[in-house]
Amino acid sequence: LTRFEQWREVFRRARKALAPGGVFIFDVNTIRKIDLYSSEPPHAEVHRDAICIFDVVRTRGDRYRLDLRLLKRTGGRTFILSEASVPGLAVQTSRIVAAAKQEFRTVSLFDPERKKPSPDTEELYFICSK
Repeated sequence: LTRFEQWREVFRRARKALAPGGVFIFDVNTIRKIDLYSSEPPHAEVHRDAICIFDVVRTRGDRYRLDLRLLKRTGGRTFILSEASVPGLAVQTSRIVAAAKQEFRTVSLFDPERKKPSPDTEELYFICSK
């Protein structure tokens, strides 16, 4: 989602698709996490048959790009390289909450690393009910 209007449209469609009392849950990487990752060199995760390398690049203003490379072992010393570049939009938590509250009865936040969200939160879950 590279424009905030797209976020609003997702909220509208999710609300319409939910049964009464239904719940829509989604997560975001916070601006803090995007800023941390974009200031560091690319990160690699090594698995038994694959290596995943990702790099977050701030492009301009509130826009960023996630560059992904996957080296997957096909046998012996042979690997296949797959690459993708995914554009993104860094959005303040308060702006997401305000837009979600226009569509949902309740909007709650959950930080999987802490008892409650803080300025140190890197990944944030939104629990929205109809």
